[in-house]
Amino acid sequence: MYDKIFLATLSYAFFRGIRGNFRILSSFQKLNELYSQVMISDESQCQESALFTILIPVLREQEVIKKIIENILLIKGNFQAVFITTERESAEREVQKRKLNSLKHRILKASNREEIVNLLSGILPASLAAEGFEMLKSQPNDWHIISNLFEQLKLTKEVIEESIKTLKREQISVIHYPNTQGNKTNQLNYAIKELEKGKDGHNEFLLFYDADSHVHQDTIINLQKYLAFYPQANVIQQSALFLSNFEALSGSYQKSFLQAIALLQSRWTMAHEVPRILNQFETKIGNYLEGSHLVAHGLFIRLSVLQNVGYFPDSFITEDLPLGYLVRLSGEKIYPFPILENTQSPTTIRGMFNMYENWFLGVIGYIKCSLKSILKRDVPKLRAAIWGSTYFIRSTFWLFLSVIWIYLLVYPLLSDNLLFGLLSVTAFVIYAPLSFALFKSEFNQNSHLIAQERQQLKVEFGTYLATVPAYLTHSYSPIVATFKLVVSLLTRSKINRKKTER
Repeated sequence: MYDKIFLATLSYAFFRGIRGNFRILSSFQKLNELYSQVMISDESQCQESALFTILIPVLREQEVIKKIIENILLIKGNFQAVFITTERESAEREVQKRKLNSLKHRILKASNREEIVNLLSGILPASLAAEGFEMLKSQPNDWHIISNLFEQLKLTKEVIEESIKTLKREQISVIHYPNTQGNKTNQLNYAIKELEKGKDGHNEFLLFYDADSHVHQDTIINLQKYLAFYPQANVIQQSALFLSNFEALSGSYQKSFLQAIALLQSRWTMAHEVPRILNQFETKIGNYLEGSHLVAHGLFIRLSVLQNVGYFPDSFITEDLPLGYLVRLSGEKIYPFPILENTQSPTTIRGMFNMYENWFLGVIGYIKCSLKSILKRDVPKLRAAIWGSTYFIRSTFWLFLSVIWIYLLVYPLLSDNLLFGLLSVTAFVIYAPLSFALFKSEFNQNSHLIAQERQQLKVEFGTYLATVPAYLTHSYSPIVATFKLVVSLLTRSKINRKKTER
């Protein structure tokens, strides 16, 4: 009986791995076809008269903000860029200072750069933490080095305003969310309501990006081409890879591990996210079976659609998945953008676990989102229930993914079955290292699909080996998040979304 359970689980692992690899190939092929249809055209043919506004919510983004402003100014075409800062950043300074002081002993005893960067994650940007480590090497135990770096750190709002004043460019502005409570959703909705005053919602396209996004200089021109080809498009998703800082990830083992995480997330985009978007885009049956995938960074949406669904839902941990759910239930189709965003992957292991925790709380919240929609909104009830249930079930696979792989790799050892062991290793190789190699090959052959300067991805052998710990720890954050969710339900307390630090 136990062998039958093992073989059934192993068969499913083989199926998932082989299917994922075929989906990667198919996603690149279909995006190429769409690119050839839409993007290979004369710019003069673009007649789209919509107004374009790029919105970028920020919180403790001193590490990257100047670079993204420089990047924004390279964008061609007519647009406005709005950075959405928040009073929360200022209010949290005292909390960060207390945390910094509590880590004093560990920070002064840190033996390498990676350790001090991890300790200071969420308190100092990674580059400043590394700078502090170098200064401590020449002046050991001098706590003033670290405390002064913290005191001199400007708020993100101050850095942006100084840049705007220096550059004297009217294209860039700041909207400051004035409340100390609230999350990214509240920031976004506050800014949208400020921007919508006196505007034609259908004629206004909002482009959402994160502070670590690389917005390509041709984004507006390419979006105009896309809208010339699909004038009916109201919601367009630019899916993201997580490789823009792939070579810059530091450390020895940590570098290999974080690179494996970057590839894991990028593989997920091409093996799951893009196929789901394409399915509802291409087929009529997809309109019923595939409902609600949207991601806020790389989201292009008409203001009128946001107004129709009541803006970003603010009662959930994440803002984008519930929005996609409501947008699809309202009857809108999500159009795939054939050029992929290339954003950053977390630079610390702690940052990676925080990111996973946020994402899992987002997907596991589909049941709550589904129930609220069915009970309180005028939506297709059956479709809402099916989509909510489907995405909740998918989230449970993530919750048990690591457990499944541990089981598949350990059971052959306990049963002393060499054949089972070989089959398990083969299944894992197909699922992870082979899949990563296939993704790397497709990425390097299709650089025109990536919204960044030409980049050839080089993956070292150590990164392929790091796929083992990457997948064996993949469910850690979902397990932690589930525990927090249960506690919050029992105590009726709120779960705060963690920020992915850079």
